[in-house]
Amino acid sequence: MVVNLLLVGTAGATVGQRLVGIQVERLDGGRPGLMKALIRAVLLGLGIPALTFAWERDRRGLHDLASQTLVAMR
Repeated sequence: MVVNLLLVGTAGATVGQRLVGIQVERLDGGRPGLMKALIRAVLLGLGIPALTFAWERDRRGLHDLASQTLVAMR
């Protein structure tokens, strides 16, 4: 969780996300910052992000909805 928090909060992506060409962004296109990354990392760590994935129109998980972020192709 700490690595995810630091990398997503500062660089916008983890090492694995960079390798496959995706990044985490705020809804306005900017980097998430540490607070949004913290919300996202905690929910990912709890293992509950997929709760909304199946019926959310944008296919965003609970972790992205709560942190107001999305995963985008670079």
